[in-house]
Amino acid sequence: MKFLKNLASVYVVNIINGILGIIFIPVFINNMGLTAYGLYSIYITVVSYMSLAELGISKNLTRLLASEKDEKKRREHFQVVVGLYTIVILLLLILLPALSHLLTKWFSYGEELQYVIAWIAVLSVLEYILGIPTSLLQANCISNERFNHYSKFTFLSGLYRYALMFVGILLFENPVYVIGLLVSRKAIDFVVAYKLMGGLPKSYWKPVFHVLKFKSLVSESAVLSGSQALQITIISIGSILIGKNFGVEKLGLYRSIFDLVSKVWLVSNVLGLVTFPMFAKILHKPTENLRTLNRIPQYLNLSWSFYCLVGIFGTMLAPYILGIFNFPESDVNELFALLLIGVILNAHANLSYEYLQAGGNYLKTLKLSFLALGILFISYFFMLQHTGFNSIGWAWMVSMLIYALVADYIIMMEIKRYITKRILPDFVFKLLTILLCVFYSLKKESLSGIMICLILLPNLVWFFYLFLKSYYYIKTGDRT
Repeated sequence: MKFLKNLASVYVVNIINGILGIIFIPVFINNMGLTAYGLYSIYITVVSYMSLAELGISKNLTRLLASEKDEKKRREHFQVVVGLYTIVILLLLILLPALSHLLTKWFSYGEELQYVIAWIAVLSVLEYILGIPTSLLQANCISNERFNHYSKFTFLSGLYRYALMFVGILLFENPVYVIGLLVSRKAIDFVVAYKLMGGLPKSYWKPVFHVLKFKSLVSESAVLSGSQALQITIISIGSILIGKNFGVEKLGLYRSIFDLVSKVWLVSNVLGLVTFPMFAKILHKPTENLRTLNRIPQYLNLSWSFYCLVGIFGTMLAPYILGIFNFPESDVNELFALLLIGVILNAHANLSYEYLQAGGNYLKTLKLSFLALGILFISYFFMLQHTGFNSIGWAWMVSMLIYALVADYIIMMEIKRYITKRILPDFVFKLLTILLCVFYSLKKESLSGIMICLILLPNLVWFFYLFLKSYYYIKTGDRT
């Protein structure tokens, strides 16, 4: 019951923030245009890569704190991480000119936009540095599973985040000022986080520069950092490729659609946030938690059925959703459908990914991410000559399908007591249902009502059946 309460408390907050995020996209585009949104998406991409500077330390710190109850050892872990972050900040400031040069060379959109991109580099580094203290408080809060406190912080942070962004959109024409306001909220974040998630004694914030401990922590986090780098690249590569090959306005179009469909991740990210410390504790003492471990395959079936429902209803609503945006493109339905299917597959795979990370299986997550990224690259360049702008949608969908199926297979094989003969039927069903979802999404306008019923109704009935059956498994632990 504690798990469900934690899940519910974080979900409510993220739904509210998600609604604000959905409203933000058309307001931004209608007031500032697709070019400005393209520049904003460059900022989002750079900020996401800033997290790589920490070498996966924050995620590893959460895992260490979740599995450690001795207060002295927890303080030692924290102090070492503060020391590492101090070094990271110095390195980022030294490398800032090189980052600015790299961005202006890659996104070469003419002299009048170059200074905007240069400022994006500066503001991205500043946002990361200002956010470090808050991320440390979050790691401590999450490791202690105080999700009600975390939810309150996330709620307030989301409110003034979007308030500042809406003010910026209405007052300024230059996206740099909007981004500047967005960065400024990091200073507010720390004050709010300290009040709501709880502070730490001053001794925790004293940096410890211990070479051996640095090596130990970084070595544990290095593979995790590699996995994070590949995960960020999987999400951001579309912006990088579209921005380079099709220009800033097309980048704004692509990223606005991607940001819209990726609101599905509000579900998967919250689930991953709540399950990570739970998995870490379970896998720390697996023999004492066999019953819970044996439920994992049922969680995966439940997850798949839910996200397939999201994919079906999302593509049904696509024409109405896209109508709000007044896009200049006449045919964005296909890109919307492909990106949505890719997003739901990625969201489903997040549960398996968090399980592997919680168990310290960083090498497996690295290989899994590398596989997905490799397939994405190959698919994109193969489809580029045939489908043009939509090639990124096809590449995203194909790579995420393989990624999700392989991730499920790895977890099921790790659950030794899971009945092996059920794996093949599960995978056949998953493949067939997602392919029917793709077929409907791309051909729905030319299908007759009878055909739509033949495709949708049996799937909907089966999805609900699987949903209820999986829920029964999870509640009772019954494996019959």
